[in-house]
This record gives sequence, structure tokens and C-alpha cells, in this order.
Amino acid sequence: MADGILMPGTDATNYDGGNTSATAKYLGMNNVTVNLTGDNVVLRTYNGVTTNWTSGTTGTTSIKNDMQLADLHTNNHDYKIYYIDGIFNLNNNQDLDDNTDEFNTKK
Repeated sequence: MADGILMPGTDATNYDGGNTSATAKYLGMNNVTVNLTGDNVVLRTYNGVTTNWTSGTTGTTSIKNDMQLADLHTNNHDYKIYYIDGIFNLNNNQDLDDNTDEFNTKK
């Protein structure tokens, strides 16, 4: 994926790793691996939710788990995650000088 929005404001109930859900919109997500190939990707938009940031890869790990993907490879590409009209809790001592932490390096 080089451009576009991967998870456009949908919540985790829309995704099913297998084919067992009667209500999920996207089935068989455990067969999908996302590879970023460009820097113009919005991985997800959160609207009106409470987010608890706990570590350096909280953003991508949550997206992978919520979408029930087989894997998510950012391949050192830039990406964005938008948090709109919600509560953002930073639940760790954030080292703003750590260039390896997703919180500091992504837009």
C-alpha cells in the first residue's frame, strides 16, 4: 500500500480474522498481510474514542489486532494515524528524544 486509508473510522467489530462472524463487513482478514510501499498512507482514523498509548508500537499493533490481519509491515515508511474528538491517554513516561518510538516518529 503506497497511498490511501487502510482503516477508515471503522471499529474492530467490522473485521473477522476467520469467516465466523455474521455481522462483520470484512471476513478472512487473517489471510491479509499489509506492506507499506509509500509514505502517503493513513493507517487509521479514530473518531470519538478513548486511546490508551502504552508503548512504542501501540498504534500499529492496535491496528493489526483490530483488523485481525496476518501481519502489518511498515517497512520504515512514513504513515499517519488520526485521533479526532476523543480522549488520548499517554500511559507511559514518553521519551520525546527516542527516534525509535512510534509516538515520536509518526505524524
